[in-house]
Amino acid sequence: MEWERQRAYDFESGKEAGAEQKAVEAARSLYENGVSLEIIAKSLNMPVEKIKEIVKTPMPVV
Repeated sequence: MEWERQRAYDFESGKEAGAEQKAVEAARSLYENGVSLEIIAKSLNMPVEKIKEIVKTPMPVV
């Protein structure tokens, strides 16, 4: 039973990480297409400061 709980936790953690990564990618794309930081922040429900961090941080090479 414990492994099922851990698996569910891992699954939820993975979903959250994936959702955050998708938001970061969306923020970068919107910014590169000329959308203002304020509109991006409002659209993604994130603080403007977080959007500024995202667009200033170079994308990791995969």
